[in-house]
Amino acid sequence: MNKFLALLLLFPLVLTGSPEDLLLSKQNRMLLSPLQEVIQSSSVTISDDQNLSIGYGCLVSTDGHILTKASLIENLTQLHVRLDKTRYPATVEQTSLSWDVALLKIPLTEGAPLKLEPSSPKIGEIIISNGVTSLLSRRLKFGIISAHARPIPLKEASIDLEAYTRDDDGKLYIKTTKPNGSAEQAGLQAEDQIISINGEAVTDLTKSLDDYFEGLWPGTEVSIEIRRSEGSFAYSIPLLWRQEISEGPQDRNEAMSGRISTRRTGFPMVLQHDIALSSRTVGGPLLNLSGDCIGMNIARFSRSETYAIPAESMQQLLQEWGIK
Repeated sequence: MNKFLALLLLFPLVLTGSPEDLLLSKQNRMLLSPLQEVIQSSSVTISDDQNLSIGYGCLVSTDGHILTKASLIENLTQLHVRLDKTRYPATVEQTSLSWDVALLKIPLTEGAPLKLEPSSPKIGEIIISNGVTSLLSRRLKFGIISAHARPIPLKEASIDLEAYTRDDDGKLYIKTTKPNGSAEQAGLQAEDQIISINGEAVTDLTKSLDDYFEGLWPGTEVSIEIRRSEGSFAYSIPLLWRQEISEGPQDRNEAMSGRISTRRTGFPMVLQHDIALSSRTVGGPLLNLSGDCIGMNIARFSRSETYAIPAESMQQLLQEWGIK
């Protein structure tokens, strides 16, 4: 698509404030048709065991290789994808924990894969993603790149207890443990003083407990040293996903964000944009105005932040897995 025409097309946004208004007129639909065709031919919908749509994927090879968000599909026993109007069974060939990406394969011989564009889009650049999806068409959603590309530290792990600082001595104590949770089962008790975590003395009381677990994956065993009246003890406790511990939003921003992704941190590099996706609509491509794929949506972080894996990183993963 001619970029000048595309910018003229997007000018009504200034007047209407609604990206969906771009699709109302016949003229606009004609101008958008090349981009809509890219989405239609190379973006797949992924279905769960009950044939309900749970996310998107990106067709990346002519013979049916697809990239998607791995944690979307990790508990599925049957996996199907819909490419254009055809439904295919899919198998998982590879996964990457660090990127939260899975490589799927469908029985395809002549697909129209995305053209990956390994460039660095600028802040404010207009980008396009999947909007509402039906069996007949993939619709478009518009936004902008809203921050510089950067790594996102892993902050998903926690333990199922609540701590507080006591006024009389200024030290950190356990307030409560979750009934029948991992901390309680390990032997931790209310009013235990926390001395150290993984060998690091707990002296900086401005840090939260979760700050001690930054960069660690849920499932990692951590050592908690405590002191109580009968002496000092060390316990080994597995870290949990935060969402396993606390149901519902953690703060006001999360409460206003709709369906955010369970896994939304710990990525080596992301592009940040402002397209309002949800946890059920990530995994699909992020396009520029030329119809090139500049990334794959990997996490809905908050009401104003969505993360995408850059196309360059997608290419590196495919090369590691021997996909051309």
